[in-house]
Amino acid sequence: MLRFIHFLGFALWIGGGWATMALALRARREPPETRRALARILPAASNVILLGAALTVYGGIALIVKIARLGIGQTLGTPGRSLMMGAGMVAAILVVLVTWPASRTLARLAAEPGELSPDFEKIRKRQAIVASITGVLGLLALAGATLF
Repeated sequence: MLRFIHFLGFALWIGGGWATMALALRARREPPETRRALARILPAASNVILLGAALTVYGGIALIVKIARLGIGQTLGTPGRSLMMGAGMVAAILVVLVTWPASRTLARLAAEPGELSPDFEKIRKRQAIVASITGVLGLLALAGATLF
């Protein structure tokens, strides 16, 4: 059951991230009203990503405890598992501290009448960079878990 929770969380996290990235890339070529509408619904996608990150971390920590109780904790020290745990934790922290709050701020700024503020573009770029970093960290975690 713990592995299912861990895998489900990862699927929600990475799947939500890829879907959001595809929408954001497509929206760059659209008029401001379309970008504004995307920004207003972005928190819904960020909630899925946050839920996925939380389930992944919860499932991973519970699996670590279970492995330690079984007395096979030495298997956690493999390079691949260390990469998975390290990259996953850093990515989860970035989701909680940067991308999730930024999506809320973008939605609030997009709801304001008139032109999009300069802060909107600044926050959007920062969120895009950090979301890309978390995506790369997620792929590193996946590679560590499966390849090494």
